[in-house]
Amino acid sequence: LSMFTIRDRVYTAIALVFQWVLLMQLFEALAWRDQACGPLNQAATKLAFLANVAQPIVAFLLLMHVSKAPNTHKIAASIVLLIYVLWLVFSSTKLRESDLDCLNPGDGGCANLQYKWWSKLTPPYVYHVSLIAIVLLLLQPLKLSALIVGIIIATFVLSAIFYGCGVASTWCFFAAFVPILN
Repeated sequence: LSMFTIRDRVYTAIALVFQWVLLMQLFEALAWRDQACGPLNQAATKLAFLANVAQPIVAFLLLMHVSKAPNTHKIAASIVLLIYVLWLVFSSTKLRESDLDCLNPGDGGCANLQYKWWSKLTPPYVYHVSLIAIVLLLLQPLKLSALIVGIIIATFVLSAIFYGCGVASTWCFFAAFVPILN
């Protein structure tokens, strides 16, 4: 809602980044409707993978568009993005078709959907560090970027604490509420 009520381009960009994160919930809803691993779940899984790994790229594009950061920060963010994309391309070669076949709850009684691709995209912290670095480098003032990063980290930690399995799935749900705090 903030992107329609607040005319500030920076807050609009922040809201759009988190709307992209929220997009994961659409793909999860489609996957939940087809737990038999039919065509709907298979398509939702592939789209969820693309939307998930594109989150740092989307954050970069939207924040770079409105960034008032110094050029050195923009160059550094561009280097971070380049490293992320290279890591993603290299790590994606380890993916098998079975890693992108269906979103299903995990083994051992886990009730949340498992993003199997994160077991192959290693080390997964490259994703987290890239996303955080891009926000810190491009979003000004630093107080605002620190707040957003703090909330990102807090929601991830809370997801890990309260939902020991399916952390990626639950994090996308919690993180979608961040723009409300803007």
